[in-house]
Amino acid sequence: ALTLLTVVAEDRGIQPITERLANPQGGDDLFVRAHCVGLLQSLLADSSNWDRWPATLTQDPSPYVRQRLARVLWQTPSHVAAPSLRQLALHDETPQVRAATLVESLQRVDQGDLQPLQLQLLRQTLGEEQDEFVLRAAMHVAVTLWELWPCQRSAPTPADSPPASLRNASDITRGAGVSSARCSRDGGTQFATGTGESSSTNDLAVNEFYRDQLVPCLRELQANAAAIPVRRWAAASAERIWMLSCPEARVLYARLRSRAQRLRLGSRCRLPRRWFRGLDKHLVGRTLAVLAQDDFGYDLESSWWSYRLVKQPVFGFRWWRAWYE
Repeated sequence: ALTLLTVVAEDRGIQPITERLANPQGGDDLFVRAHCVGLLQSLLADSSNWDRWPATLTQDPSPYVRQRLARVLWQTPSHVAAPSLRQLALHDETPQVRAATLVESLQRVDQGDLQPLQLQLLRQTLGEEQDEFVLRAAMHVAVTLWELWPCQRSAPTPADSPPASLRNASDITRGAGVSSARCSRDGGTQFATGTGESSSTNDLAVNEFYRDQLVPCLRELQANAAAIPVRRWAAASAERIWMLSCPEARVLYARLRSRAQRLRLGSRCRLPRRWFRGLDKHLVGRTLAVLAQDDFGYDLESSWWSYRLVKQPVFGFRWWRAWYE
């Protein structure tokens, strides 16, 4: 009824919507208020009257309504949305609201004027949050954002990139520019300042932020988090970011994944040796470990002419064992 009223007479729809939001009731009213949040933002998006509502709605008694508000705020100009997004992501009393505020930021990969806030909220959450659920959501957002970031689509393939470097480096060392990333023997990614046209100032800023702030936070959680699951999630997230940052590892991962998806448990397939030519065994091993995050473990066996990828070795019937027993 409220939606129909806003379509028929937009001016008349604002008053009943604001009254429902200003006077929350019990029961199923929370679903009506959550719907009203979206309606009000669409009606007042181009008006200064919307500016006073985000701060008011962050105090709504229902976490469901506050989660809906988080989704709406990521589509709102930063000068209006920033204070309320910070309140929801860092200080809301409900962990699910804090987590949802971060996850909703993925609805747009490039947040424009909200991007610095998006990255800063991730950094503060990973560095200060104590709730395991919120930390896991923040790690998911960090990995997904890095995976979807436009600069990843312009990174080179092995055909136009140098072989994997054997020099020591930290997880993400000095420099920037994914278009010239190299992989070191210990699995780190060494960035050299890119000179190609594909590297924009914004891409370099995101690369530097991940290198200097987000990845160190993940490594700190991996080493010192009180909860063992958080340590595992942090290690898995850092490894996936490493794989996405290394052109050779990323291409090898895509090739292995295309074959692994068609394998049944305990089965194997042959892989061309040229896929691994020039790659360090540490890089191959860590790439397989990232692949195993998706479902099952894998073994890579070497033969004279090729490699064999085995998906989750399983115990099966063996004639020699039946004869022996």
